[in-house]
Formats: sequence, C-alpha cells, structure tokens
Amino acid sequence: MLKNTAVAAALGAAMVISQPSSSLSQEKTLRVSMLYDLNLIDPYAQTGYLPRYLGFMAYDTLFSINSKGDIAPQVADSWSLSPDKLVHTIKIRSGLKFHDGSPVTAADVAASVKRALQRNRFVHFASLVTSVDVVDDQTFSFTLSREFKILDYLANIHTPTFIMPKADAETPITQSISKVNGSGPFIFRHDLWKPGSRAIFDKNPDYAPRSEAPDFMSGGKHVNVDRVEWVYIADKRTAVSALKKGEIDWIVSVQPEYIADLKKSEGVEVAVFDDSGFDAVLRMNMTQPPFDNVKIRQAVMATVDQEEYLGLAIGDPEYYKVCASYLVCRSPWAVEMPGTTLRKKDLPLARKLLKEGGYKGEKIVILDAQDIPSIHQYALITAQNLRSIGMNVEVRPTDQATLLTSRARRTPPTEGGWSIFHAASAGLTVDTIVKNHYLWMNPQRAFFGWPDNPEMEKLRIDFSFATDDKVAHEINRKFHELAWAYVPHIPIGNTFEASAYRTNIKGIIKSEVPTFWNLTKD
Repeated sequence: MLKNTAVAAALGAAMVISQPSSSLSQEKTLRVSMLYDLNLIDPYAQTGYLPRYLGFMAYDTLFSINSKGDIAPQVADSWSLSPDKLVHTIKIRSGLKFHDGSPVTAADVAASVKRALQRNRFVHFASLVTSVDVVDDQTFSFTLSREFKILDYLANIHTPTFIMPKADAETPITQSISKVNGSGPFIFRHDLWKPGSRAIFDKNPDYAPRSEAPDFMSGGKHVNVDRVEWVYIADKRTAVSALKKGEIDWIVSVQPEYIADLKKSEGVEVAVFDDSGFDAVLRMNMTQPPFDNVKIRQAVMATVDQEEYLGLAIGDPEYYKVCASYLVCRSPWAVEMPGTTLRKKDLPLARKLLKEGGYKGEKIVILDAQDIPSIHQYALITAQNLRSIGMNVEVRPTDQATLLTSRARRTPPTEGGWSIFHAASAGLTVDTIVKNHYLWMNPQRAFFGWPDNPEMEKLRIDFSFATDDKVAHEINRKFHELAWAYVPHIPIGNTFEASAYRTNIKGIIKSEVPTFWNLTKD
C-alpha cells in the first residue's frame, strides 16, 4: 500500500488499485513513474514516446534489432529475398495468439505491415511497396518497385511493425484504435486505465517467447512480474521521494537536479540506458508569419547558445553535450556548423536579420510543456532571447500530452495555433538525414512545422539509395550546408537521460525504450 500521502494525492485515482488484487503479490507488481501522461493507446497515433512504449508491451513486432544493430526475427520465423531483390517472402511463427485468444495469421501480419508503412519513418518510401500479398495462413510477401533496405525500417526500434489483428490494422491511419487486442507479452487493462493517473499492464499467460536469449530488443521476451503499473506523478520531487521510500520501483527519466541525491540514496541505482542520447530542438511553424521567412528563422538561430540552454536545463555536463549539427553528434553522419554558430549567441546579428526579414511585431506563441522541466526551461530561455531582440512573445502553458496534440494545428497563433515548440528525440531516431523526422522537406508529409524545400528533399531521397559511401557523404554534406541556411529547426544539443530504480530490480535491458520483460523484482 502506498504510504506517503503526497504520493497518494499525486496518483489520485490510482489509489483505487494501489494495492494489488489478491491474485497478485506485492513483490510481483512493478510500479514505474513515466515522464508524462499516457493519453492515447494507438502506437501509431502520434510521435510521442508513450504510445510507442505501450506498443512494445502489448504488441509483438515482425522483426527487431539486436545489440549489434542486426535485424532479428520476432513474429517472423523465416524470410527470403527474390534474386532481383524486390520480393520479400516471410513465414511467421505458428501457435501465436492475440490477447482475445484468436490466432495470429499472415493476413493479420500483412495488414499490420500496411499500417506501419503509413505512419513510421519509412512513410516517404511507402510508395516503393507495390503490393502486400497473403500466400497462406503462415506466409505473406511484399513486392518493391526498386531495391531498398526496407527491413532496416520495419525492424528499427523507432519504426517498429506492431502486429495487430487485421480488423484493427485496417483502421484508417487518421483514426486511433480505441481498444488494444495485442500480440505481445503484456495485456493492456483498458478497464483500469485512468488518463492523468495510471495505465495497467498484466502479464500475458498465453504469450510464447522466442527460444533465443534476450538480446537488446530481440530474442525471448520472458515476463517475470505479474503486473506493471505506469503511474503519472506530475510533481517530480514527489516521484523521487516515492522511489527512495520504495513506494515505486523505477523512474524512467530522472530530472537532472535529482540525480546527485538519488546516487547517494540507499537501495537506489542510477544509470543511463541509452548512450546515443537525445537530440533537443527548437521547432518553428513555417506555415505562419513570421517564421515563413528564412531571415527571421536565421535571426532566432543567432540568439542560441547551446551551453546556455543545456547548462540551465540539464546542469551537469555529464548529462549533456554541445552539438552544432542537424544530426545527433554520435552519428557518423553528423556535420557540425562552422564558426561559432549555436556555440555563442550574436544578438546584433539577430536584430539585423530580424530587420532584413521585415518583422512586423507578429505574436510569437511558444508552447510550454510545464510538466517536463527541461522542455519548460528551453521555452523560458527562448522567450527571453526573442524578447531581447524585440520580438513579441507569448508563452502558452500546457502539458506534454496536450502539446503533442496542439502542435498539429496549422491555424495562426492568434487563432489557437503556435509558433515554436521544443522537443527531444532519441539519438538513434535522428542519426541520418533520412530517419530524422525534423528534416523531412515535403510539406504534405513533413513533421509539425512543415518545411518545404524540394532540393533538400531530393537529397534526402538520393542519400537513402546511395550505395557508395563516398557519394553518400557528399550528399550528406551538401544537405547540411543547405540546412544551415534554410533553418528547418534549431539544434539545442544532445542530452543523456538517467533512469533510477530500486536495487532489487535486476536484468533491465539497456535501451531507449523501457522494457519490462527479462527483468526480475526480488
């Protein structure tokens, strides 16, 4: 039973099940504090992380990635490629079931592939898939119009192919799935879900793990707890106190100001599970004045000193890195901007560019996710910097779940739209110009902010098909040079998120995605 009244108040309705039912022991329930609230359960509904984390718990994937970055089968049992490298034929494992007890068939998997291609980072190349065909109950195939490393996308941790029933997979991509009938190791308890408070997952007794040992996101997903409770505690200090007292077991993302205290706390471990880090960005709405003007985007860039942002928002240099590149600096494709750009602000230049761009005092609305301290701090720094060069700024308070919905609006800022939001994406998401969603340059498919640059979009596509490393690097360099001038977004730097957990939790797989299989709770 939760002992701290502050924790109880923060959890609100979660107190209804704060003590497991008689069929579940206290030791076999894992309580996890997530960074923000789960408000959607369709893993393809948005680019926010929690729906994707839910996806990995409730659904199995067609393929996965091992610790070496190699493609490994998951629901797939075997696959082959035609001599012309255009037809992929995949046989799925037998005996798999959905949570309602119905069998997983090739028709379900084929439909799931079609849905994945509409939403993940492969979406720009989905037109290369000319057909997806069911061969028999255990086999399906898909045909490409030209050779392409499609499995690299369908297997990637950031572009997973979640296997769902055909009826669910055929739900229009513009419409969210309202119920989760999964294929994975945990059953989402929709009847116990309380948005703003908790999400509950029970062990799936009918899940059939692969026989291989777990290896990063691949291999056997053996579940050793009966229940996982995601609890949303808006006050981060309360979450830290709850962890120290053993009232929760794991804080997935610890805010930097609490790390030193937790490192000294008995019974608590602190670790960085993803050394690729996160790439923090400042994103502008290019469909609305004034950021439809490149000069004014350049003016904002001239106000940015990454050390200022990272030092104030993160604090400890162990958990951040200045990185003046459009790709996370750990990437071999990262190209850093020359000179002092992003390393030292130049306010006189910013004012000059603002004047050249003809800024007319338009209101700048900055979305401020106040429940994520680092994002909140970025918003405040940006507001101060823009005011210092004479811009008319409004900081609009919100929370992260609302921000993820609000940023889809294309209306003017004065009519409920937005001008700027800040975000952070996992490093492996943004390590090439193809995968980095902020660098999509087709406005019909681009990420929120909607840049439009046909020349850069062509370079992205050329890069994806380049087979010669020298040619690929030349394309990559040219793209970066254009991006420095065009300013599709402004890099704020790389950060490294720490997790904190009780020492009786063993076997956590080190990954950007928090995984709840393999681990044990002593």
